[in-house]
Amino acid sequence: MFFDRISLKNFGPFESAEFAFRPGVVNVIVGQNGSGKSQLTGAIVAALIGRPALRIEEDGIGPSVVDVCVREGDVAEHLRLSVAQRNGSDVTVEQFSRSADSCESTNTLKLRLLAAWSNPAGPRLLHLPSTLSRPCDLSSDDLKAAIPASFKRTREWWQLLESGVMEGGAAASGREMTLRTFLGELARRSRSRESLPLIVDEFGWFGEDHLTAKLLEAIAATSQVILLSSRQPIQRFDNTIYLESRVTDVHSLAYYNNLIEQQRPRLKARRRAEWVRGAVFPLPESRTCELKEIKGSSPVAAIRSLVDQYVVAFLNAGHPQEGLILWGIRDEDRTITGVLLSEQDCDEVRRVVTDKLHQITPTFAPTAYRIEMHHITDGMQVIPDLYVVEIRVPAARRALLYATGGGEVYVKTDSGKRRLSVGEIQLELLNRVGVDVPL
Repeated sequence: MFFDRISLKNFGPFESAEFAFRPGVVNVIVGQNGSGKSQLTGAIVAALIGRPALRIEEDGIGPSVVDVCVREGDVAEHLRLSVAQRNGSDVTVEQFSRSADSCESTNTLKLRLLAAWSNPAGPRLLHLPSTLSRPCDLSSDDLKAAIPASFKRTREWWQLLESGVMEGGAAASGREMTLRTFLGELARRSRSRESLPLIVDEFGWFGEDHLTAKLLEAIAATSQVILLSSRQPIQRFDNTIYLESRVTDVHSLAYYNNLIEQQRPRLKARRRAEWVRGAVFPLPESRTCELKEIKGSSPVAAIRSLVDQYVVAFLNAGHPQEGLILWGIRDEDRTITGVLLSEQDCDEVRRVVTDKLHQITPTFAPTAYRIEMHHITDGMQVIPDLYVVEIRVPAARRALLYATGGGEVYVKTDSGKRRLSVGEIQLELLNRVGVDVPL
């Protein structure tokens, strides 16, 4: 899967622009600060996520329109975002996706990209300078095992082994941490069933960095890399786009909110659980934890039917907390039973969960929740195709009430969830905003 092209109108510093990207290569976008690099690739993120990825300038020029073409093989989708201002003040944000070959609505590729945002163990879609400097969460043994054999036959692989980058450590330099991060991305992409592009924003080259260039080319070979930099790389890449310095009077209605990655919720670190079949899970059901056993023959359908209701209930907590839903644990006695899922089922779970949560209103970014599949063991070794499915979501702003795509509002109770009536919704909102209605 790769981004084919993007067109912009009144978005960020762009009055009207179109850019084309190539698959299988490193696409380098070079421009000085203020030239619109981050707004260009941020427009791709905004077309995927919608309102949470936008910053609105109410006195700006609109409508702001972004159209992104995504391709995989013979399949192509257009992701379109339109931001308009009506009646002088009301701002509306509309999203839709359609096939590039017809006007039919489709979102298959879009959902797969969105699902990648909520998968902490999978390949990342976007890296910022702050994420490149974070320690890689893969061990050196994991990295060595997952790196493609074709890359291990290169001279660069042996240089990496000799440099000690694979071992990491707190004393690692910025270049070493970046190399290790890119090694982690290559490892994740080599073992992932998804072919995802990678966007790297505000990348700073470390001189004549041949190793980094080769790693980026290896990642690009799995799909595509779009790299933004204020410096021209010494190495030659197949597609380089130069942005002119912009001293412009364009003041658009919509801009990319480049703080979205830093606004990821800090979900609490939990002690690593031992997922052993027949063992007792340590946490009881409560207003912050929901345990679900799947007894039917269609686990994907069972998860699809309830996931948005429980996520809405957690979002509507009204106070700081973290919601946890675990499928594969019997609620009566907290026994770990597992959910039987094939590899294809795991991918389908991610897609259907992403689809249902993307329909929740008001919208919230896929960076706000996590979907994880935990392998279950028999105490000694992993049991094939048996998982605990975990979804974690933080509480949202107290003044908001969230609803499912069907317009239903839920709140969490000690014994499950409860759907609110129209009258209860009104009373809940009045209680949250502190308004007292005189009788």
